[in-house]
Amino acid sequence: CVVLMTDHTEYLEITPEMIPGGIFICTRPVMDPERFRARGITFRGVGRP
Repeated sequence: CVVLMTDHTEYLEITPEMIPGGIFICTRPVMDPERFRARGITFRGVGRP
């Protein structure tokens, strides 16, 4: 599981392949959920469906 709690630009380079366990929780509106969901990652974003 990865929990992203900041919007620093270096974290924008996170790819679906870098997510161990297939769960990504993003507390900032900086990542495209569909990019991760299309690769089988469970994406949860604060304030997003």
